[in-house]
Parts: sequence; C-alpha cells; structure tokens
Amino acid sequence: MPGTAGYRQPFLTLIVLAGYLLLAPSIFFLGPLALLLLVSRPTTAREWLWLFLALFGVVVAVRGRTTLLDQTIQGYGAFFAGAFVVLALLRIRSLVTRSLLSVGIALGGVVGWYLKLHLRFTDFRSAVSAQTWDDYRVLFPDLPATPPPGGTDFVGSGDVSEFARNLADGVASASSLTPGFLTLVLLVGGWLAWIWYSRITRHPISPPAKPFHEFRFNDQLIWALVAIAALALLAPTEALGTLAANLFVVVGGLYAARGMAVAQTGLRRMSPWFALVLYLLAFPVLPFALFAIGVADTWLDLRRRMAPPQGALP
Repeated sequence: MPGTAGYRQPFLTLIVLAGYLLLAPSIFFLGPLALLLLVSRPTTAREWLWLFLALFGVVVAVRGRTTLLDQTIQGYGAFFAGAFVVLALLRIRSLVTRSLLSVGIALGGVVGWYLKLHLRFTDFRSAVSAQTWDDYRVLFPDLPATPPPGGTDFVGSGDVSEFARNLADGVASASSLTPGFLTLVLLVGGWLAWIWYSRITRHPISPPAKPFHEFRFNDQLIWALVAIAALALLAPTEALGTLAANLFVVVGGLYAARGMAVAQTGLRRMSPWFALVLYLLAFPVLPFALFAIGVADTWLDLRRRMAPPQGALP
C-alpha cells in the first residue's frame, strides 16, 4: 500500500487511524504493529508502551469472538500479520509488493483452515448475512429475526414485507463480495501499521513508506484488470464469477487509490478545506472517478504532467 504525507500532517494521519479503528477490524492494524515492534527489539519507553497497547488491543479484539465471521477475520488478520513481518525481514522493500504477497499467503492460510474444518464459502456467506441482518435489525426492529429465504417468504405488512425482501436480497448479494472488501480493509490496516511502526521505533527493519501522492505500482497490472473483467463477464460458473468479482474489487481498489494519489498531487497547492469540499461534492461518483483516473495514469503519467516546468518555482 502507499505511504502517506502524514509525516508532515500528523493530525490528519491520526484522524485516519481513529476512523479506521472505529469502523474496521482493529486486529488488521494492531496485529502487524505488535509483531513489527516485537521483532525490532524495543528499547525505549515509547516502544514498550506502544507494544503493550497493541498486544492489549489484540487481546480485547479477539476475546469472546465466536462466530465464523469473527474467527475468519481473526485468522485472516493473523496470517497476514505473520507474512507481512516475515517479508519485511526478508527485505522486500516495496510496501505494495509486500502487502499483496502477504494477502496471498493469508488467503491461502484461511482456505487451508476452511478445508481442514470442512467449511465452504457458502458457510462464510451465511455468517456474513446473519451478522449483517442482526445489525440492520438494531436499526429496524420490525424486521423478521432471520432474512427471508430468497427474499420472498416473510409474511407481514405490505411495506415491511417489501422492504425486508429487498434488504434480504441486497444482503445476500453483498455477502459474496465481502472477501474482496475485507482484503482492501486489510491492506489499509497493514499500510497504517507500517506508517505508525516507522514513527514509533528507533530502528525500523525497512525504510518508511513513501508519501501517499507518490503511490503507484507496476503498469502491467492493467492486463490483470482486463483479464479479471473479462472473466467476470464471461464466467461459465457462479463460483468463477464470484472469484472474478472479488478480484475486481481488490484490483479496482488499488487503481482507485492510485487515482486518489493523482488527485492529491493536483490538489496539493489548494487549501485543504477547498479540497475537502471538492471531494464532498464529487462523493456520489468519487469511487468511479478515482478508478478512472488511476487507470488513465497507467498510460498518461498524470503526475508528471502536473509537475511545474523545470526551473519554475513550485
């Protein structure tokens, strides 16, 4: 994942971290951070304090989590943290490469664990749907205790019945894409862990991340994106279609992040508040716009075009 301009904007980075810990599984951040601090052999009070807080947070995050969804998230995060630290020790300097390799290893670990326990992807989807439905029932108490099978079997008042059917269909559809979105969240967690680890430790095992506006990856990934899109459209089976859709979520998310880095480069000379207003105005189409910018940057190298002429004042 990319670096960040947080070295010059610590308050903004702190806000990003607080939002992540509030909205995402905290183990995705705390697990890599704790392991990184351990292998760096902490010596200062600050390093020991952060190590204690990270380990305490991991214990709190995993305590009492018994559902299949919770256990899958914990396992995914644990496999990723272990792979991420090992690859850092092996001197894989590119944070993008290290993170993607760690995701592949972690996914293999989770799949192996599922096979050992004779679990299937449908079990995972059911766990996601059940948890999501329970969350919705907190907001809408009139919903039935379980999602209507196929979105058609709930018997009740007309309005609630229609709403329940539509919501059940949406939850079922979204559950199939959960692995892809979880992977994006995991990548962000690893990126944040590396940012904070580089700030905390006195002797990091690898150089700190580059500023976010410099984020890019190998341009040849565009062919993987084309192949994934083709597979998603032409998949002969539902399983291959689901796989392609999740891969598209991950790779598409990387291109959207690249587009955001390009946008940040273009907005660096503007007021942060003005940039925030632009983002808010574009919010309805922001993911698609950033994705398009990221793809276009593959051929146009937009940041080079934004650079001031040689010898000009910045």
